[in-house]
Amino acid sequence: MVGYRQHAVWLSSAELRGMIDGMREAIAPHLANEPSPDRTQYLISPILIPVEAPPTGTGAEDTAPGSQSREPRKTS
Repeated sequence: MVGYRQHAVWLSSAELRGMIDGMREAIAPHLANEPSPDRTQYLISPILIPVEAPPTGTGAEDTAPGSQSREPRKTS
């Protein structure tokens, strides 16, 4: 099984720390697992990359959740 997911999320400094702590809590217990016939080794590579500065407006001109595009929204 191979999986890859990428999400864009807006986080405050406190939320980022909380997310990192949660990831550590989920992964750390498995780091001590020893090889065995029923185990396959997996490489886990969390990468956190700041993408852009927070919006400066009220939110109306922000992009949709998860979107990295800064193109204006089209309305009818």
